[in-house]
Amino acid sequence: MKTRTKNIGVVILIIAVVVAGIFYIYHEINVASTNKMRLESIVGQSLTKSREQLEKISKLQELNNSNIQLIQNELTGIQVHYSVIDKAVGVSLLAPISDELKTKFEDISSIYQGSQQLSEEGIKEFNDYKNKLVDLSSIINETYYESSQNHPEGGGVNLNITDYQELAKFRQNF
Repeated sequence: MKTRTKNIGVVILIIAVVVAGIFYIYHEINVASTNKMRLESIVGQSLTKSREQLEKISKLQELNNSNIQLIQNELTGIQVHYSVIDKAVGVSLLAPISDELKTKFEDISSIYQGSQQLSEEGIKEFNDYKNKLVDLSSIINETYYESSQNHPEGGGVNLNITDYQELAKFRQNF
């Protein structure tokens, strides 16, 4: 009788351990899912805000002192957002590009600030710069967003960047 009671106790213990293990695994899956959703939300917000900042810069018609200050502020914001995105996806793609965007704009703005106007060549350079911002925004959308076919909610942020050739090409040509 004692061995039977002992066997029942062992079976109950095994069942309890299995049930506890199932609950633990379920909890961990929920936590991982919640964390992934939070990360996607943060990256999505950074992508949206940086896209808006790129568009704001690209729509400026002229370069003057107030627009120079505005662009510098927007580029600083873009640097912050791109740093967040790079850390979230684990690949440093956008932060170096934002540094180059800022450096290139500093070159353009220093020409303006010296004479308070841009030559035709300077205007062309500024317009080329704005066109490249539009191109960058498009490349980022293609790289960091999943199509509705691949995402259960009809589209969303891609945290596993595997195809970043267009960004590398953009950076090389910038």
